[in-house]
Amino acid sequence: PACKQAPDALVIQSPERLSVNLSVNGATVRIGSTIVLTTQLGETDEDDDLPEDCRRTEAIVLDGALIANQNTLRIPLGHSATFTSCLDEDGNITPEDEWQNNGRVSPERLAELAILETLPEGLLHYPIRIPTPEEIEEAENPTTVPPPSNQDDDDDDDDDDDDDETSGINCNAFVALSP
Repeated sequence: PACKQAPDALVIQSPERLSVNLSVNGATVRIGSTIVLTTQLGETDEDDDLPEDCRRTEAIVLDGALIANQNTLRIPLGHSATFTSCLDEDGNITPEDEWQNNGRVSPERLAELAILETLPEGLLHYPIRIPTPEEIEEAENPTTVPPPSNQDDDDDDDDDDDDDETSGINCNAFVALSP
């Protein structure tokens, strides 16, 4: 309570190069990253139209990406998404909508989260780094590697080492997506 600089947030970090599925206030997301979750309650902001028994959850991606809405929404580094959930008559949390892309997080908001870079070493899987504008720009425009061609460069049938002779299955079109 004495630390006024710390944001009112929950930091979640998956192990490096691994994706983790989570349920956040009733909505499922997959992270392969570090995200910061904040929740706005309906009664906390007079200007907000949220009902009193509802919450708006925001996820800010500090590393990697967040995947939501049955893999149809990808939130990259330096961006955020929100969704609303409410309590039903039995007190259970139910999502009211799907995650919505909020776009790029403002430099001011990222600066507020810079205190997270000072967390003690060993507390998380890897240190938190607030993304730079250049890193955010790169995350918005990822480079893609074209898939390999299914055609051989030459018509020489003697060089079919890529075909599995015993099963008749050709795996040439498969591409590694992660380690």
